[in-house]
Amino acid sequence: GLQVQDGIAIIPILGTLVRRSSYIGAASGLTSYHDIEAMAEQAFADPMVKAVLLEIDSSGGEAGGVFDLAQRLRQLAQTSGKPLWAIADEAALSAAYAITAAADRIWLTRTAEVGSIGVVAVHVDESVADAKAGFNYTFLHAGAHKVDGHPHAPLPAPVAADIQTDIEQLHDQFIALVAGFRRLTSEVIRATEARVYRGEAALQAGLADQIGTRAEAITALQRQLAMSAGRSLRNKAAALSASRTTSSPQEISMNDHNPVTPVDNTQENATSNTAPSTSNSSAQSPQTPPPLD
Repeated sequence: GLQVQDGIAIIPILGTLVRRSSYIGAASGLTSYHDIEAMAEQAFADPMVKAVLLEIDSSGGEAGGVFDLAQRLRQLAQTSGKPLWAIADEAALSAAYAITAAADRIWLTRTAEVGSIGVVAVHVDESVADAKAGFNYTFLHAGAHKVDGHPHAPLPAPVAADIQTDIEQLHDQFIALVAGFRRLTSEVIRATEARVYRGEAALQAGLADQIGTRAEAITALQRQLAMSAGRSLRNKAAALSASRTTSSPQEISMNDHNPVTPVDNTQENATSNTAPSTSNSSAQSPQTPPPLD
């Protein structure tokens, strides 16, 4: 669950990622997008939390919901003004990288892997095994595409083409998401062809910013918070000093011991008032969004 260490909230993103998980999800090695969002909302809303760190060790998971979560994390960080960092320790792949990319700064350990910006769907043809077991399935259905991709027959070419089109569209969304977050072109991200990058290679590919341990990332984040706090105090002190030393012409004339001749300042007042002031593969039906790979 959510941990808070010296003003830094640490959100664990571990194992296989799913949109929803049951009460046994965590024990089964699953992390749900809903749980991640809930922890993030709690962290960014807490006045005692000054920054958020995503601690990621995941090979990916479901496509459904992951892009919305990544956008939500970026929105929470921007609205609150609190830094959002991430560290891949030891993996941020596929759907996990889509979440990681939302961070302002991405760290990874020396042997960590990031990337795998792609999408995969798997169809299992069980018809031969069915025949050996003596099973023969008949599907009665309404709607020509209702049973597209079922496992008890070879995958027809038109159905395969439809699934491929869906995968390509999800891939386009994944690429656009990462390119926008990392300030890279879509062509650069597409050219990775869903490769996995380890350590220094991830920096060269533009998919991460710095190599270091979890402790080093936390120390660097604390240092940034301290520097930001120092700048804020200096700015407040400068503003307070300026307000104390600046006087209006009227205040000067009121403190002047010499007689002051009244003047018509209508024009002066008028002038001053208007002056500018996108994992592990798994078999699934086409109705379920395929996992990001």
